[in-house]
Amino acid sequence: MIKLPDQNWRLNNLYKIVDKKGRLRPFRPNHVQQIINSDLSNRKQILKYRQGGVTTNEVIKMLDFTLHTPNAVACILSHEQDSIQKIFEIVRRAYDNCPSDFKPPTDKGGGSRYEMRFPNRGSKIYCDLESRGDTIRWLHVSERAFADSDRIKATMQAVPPDGIITWESTPNGIGNDFHKEWVDSNSLFNKLFFPWFTHGDEYSYPVTQPLTLTDEENEFKVKAKVKYGVDITDGQILFRRAKKQDLKQMYYQEYPEDDVTCFLSSGQAAMDLMIVQALLNALPESQNKDLEIYHTHQKDNHYVIGADVAEGVRSDYSTISVFNATKKEQVAQYRSNTIRPKAFAHMIKNVAEAYHSPRMGYPLVAVEVNNHGHAVLLELD
Repeated sequence: MIKLPDQNWRLNNLYKIVDKKGRLRPFRPNHVQQIINSDLSNRKQILKYRQGGVTTNEVIKMLDFTLHTPNAVACILSHEQDSIQKIFEIVRRAYDNCPSDFKPPTDKGGGSRYEMRFPNRGSKIYCDLESRGDTIRWLHVSERAFADSDRIKATMQAVPPDGIITWESTPNGIGNDFHKEWVDSNSLFNKLFFPWFTHGDEYSYPVTQPLTLTDEENEFKVKAKVKYGVDITDGQILFRRAKKQDLKQMYYQEYPEDDVTCFLSSGQAAMDLMIVQALLNALPESQNKDLEIYHTHQKDNHYVIGADVAEGVRSDYSTISVFNATKKEQVAQYRSNTIRPKAFAHMIKNVAEAYHSPRMGYPLVAVEVNNHGHAVLLELD
């Protein structure tokens, strides 16, 4: 086996894939894949559109890693059983069509159809729903927003601090681990977002006559230019119209255009989160970044406050919710994962002061009773 030190040359010359037209052809990283490959961070979270080639790119790199790195274990996690075969076929095809001088012999693995071992390298690559028994040097999670969180967390424990972890996914609503990680300013993952129109003219329809754009389409073109430096073509507008017609509310999940709207318009939320976001955007700003004031105090109304207590070590959030009991609406919310219980008690007092009046008195305050809640109650007493 001939070992070449230049990974970029290997990626562009040794491996083959099947393209969207069913043709077997050499793998050549596209624009999006090149951006991902230029990011050398060990923790990457990739928010993307469907069929953008992110998983193919990562799988080819992982195969190359195991072929040319001694004692390397690479694990690909699928979000569902039916996708394991499809993903691993990329690995098998790339290996089978690699020139023999550049690949080590393989055995059948540990009895799995979705594992390849290279005995003379001491390395292996496999695809599964979960892994617990290996020290994994490179972990890729496909469609992370749709995957079982417990399985992912268990597998991540097998990756050493200097190992590589890549998450990629289309959006799937808010509140899941993928979304939480994406909006977490303290995340260790480097965030990469790719709207569908960054892929060039592949997502474009032929234009046979001049187009008259709507106001919304003109706004979309401006946003694409300002935020991403992309000049939207008429062919891309036609593609967008067709996909919005076909997919309806699922359009922004499959073909995200920014990293906020795609989360709000996907998943299984009981409410229209686009409307909720518009209302939140119209709220007055608070001087405290963790405190949102929806409505200020009205002197003749009754108020109640509920408080959920956390330890303040970034693992969970302490929250204060203020309700106007007279009008039956929420008027304020505080949320922080760094405030300690004693300081949180004083924050509750400050919020209660803001909704106090001589005539109606202080709001009724209910604090969650748990280990940390007792500390807050003692400070409030």
